[in-house]
Amino acid sequence: MKVLHVLQSNRFSGAENVVCQIIKMMQDEPGMEFVYASRDGQIREALKERGIAFEPIKEWSKEGVKAVVDKVNPDVIHAHDRGACVFSASCGKPMVAHMHVNNNKGFKTYLKNRLWKNKSKKYSHIFWVSESSFTGFPFHKALKDKSSVLYNVISREDLLRRVQLDEKEYDYDIAYVGRLTYQKHPERLMKVLSEVVEKKPDIKVAIVGNGDYADYVSGYIKEAKLEKNVDYLGYMNNPAKVLASSKILIMTSRFEGTPMVALEAQTLGLPIVSTPVDGLCDLIVSGENGYLESEDEKLVERCVELTTNADKLAEFKKKSLEKIAPYNDVVGFKKAIKEGYERALK
Repeated sequence: MKVLHVLQSNRFSGAENVVCQIIKMMQDEPGMEFVYASRDGQIREALKERGIAFEPIKEWSKEGVKAVVDKVNPDVIHAHDRGACVFSASCGKPMVAHMHVNNNKGFKTYLKNRLWKNKSKKYSHIFWVSESSFTGFPFHKALKDKSSVLYNVISREDLLRRVQLDEKEYDYDIAYVGRLTYQKHPERLMKVLSEVVEKKPDIKVAIVGNGDYADYVSGYIKEAKLEKNVDYLGYMNNPAKVLASSKILIMTSRFEGTPMVALEAQTLGLPIVSTPVDGLCDLIVSGENGYLESEDEKLVERCVELTTNADKLAEFKKKSLEKIAPYNDVVGFKKAIKEGYERALK
């Protein structure tokens, strides 16, 4: 069985990481072959490091996607965002859809969702990364019979292997790893971090990622004179060791699915301080393995608390490892994915 994964983005971030995880987990299955297709760019380096076959889409259009589908000639298409699903649905191949975030606000998004739903008759099965991503979709009731919630999982062995690949040494109190886009609310992130620095002048923070707000973040660090406390590391193909060398992960997202960076952090024993959105509410039991806070002053307070109270940090680390255990069920995850492909071929 040859599976073509189709994505619009040419970067390497959350959904792209999920797809790489799926391919790496499934590659040892007898008779399975995988190809990753998207616009060319940053993603090429990440795929090369992971040994994943890449077919660039020269033009992001229905015709551009179909050209790659015709070239690869897959048995199944696994499409991973709205645009990829809509274009892939016109290619005449069995298809599985995968929805990675719960972003359903605004009239423009409503129209995109309606188009996606209208194309859904071509989808053999739809995976949703969290319960909220499914129930929050405005047309979810019409899709119930072909939908299932499939939480992202992490291969602990692969994550630890990636930690060892990085020969550099890091030592941080707080890490932020993710795209610097509207979804992640970088303005709020920087405001919270600057207030944490005020309360704890020796704090060390790493920010990993790039995006539309990269210049804003680097400029904020300079203007607020945070250079001694905050290292903006930009895009990293493998940020696993930065996470492993930090005490906590901070997230200030407006919306999410089940973010891979959160799963990776908890697999490494990091508590998470986050806004209470979507899949993070499933991963974090506030006050046990991290904190979910709506107010900036509370986010600041929790960051300071966990980076200064060694006993509480140790307790939260232990709980993080316990809570993440079900999300390390690679066998169950692979079974669900394979069943989705087999359903598409019937």
